[in-house]
Amino acid sequence: MEDRLPTLDEYLEEAVNTSGANLLLAQACIGMEEAGIEAFEWIARGEGKTLHGMNVIGRLYMILCQTRMKKREGLWLGSIVT
Repeated sequence: MEDRLPTLDEYLEEAVNTSGANLLLAQACIGMEEAGIEAFEWIARGEGKTLHGMNVIGRLYMILCQTRMKKREGLWLGSIVT
C-alpha cells in the first residue's frame, strides 16, 4: 500500500461506483408509471455519460458533506480539503 493521497482523478475512477446515484435513479423510475424494463436495464448496466455524470456529482457531493462535518469536528484531512 502506498503512503500517498491519490489525485482526484485517480480517486474518482474508483469512487464513482459507490456514489449511490444509480440506486436513487432506480427509485425515481419506480415512482414513474411509464418507466419500462429498458430503463432499469440501462441503470443496471451503468453505461453512458448521463449515469457517469450523476455518479461523479453524487460522489463529490458526499465528499463535500463529509469534509464539512470533519471540519466541524476538528478533523481536517479528507479527499478534498476546502
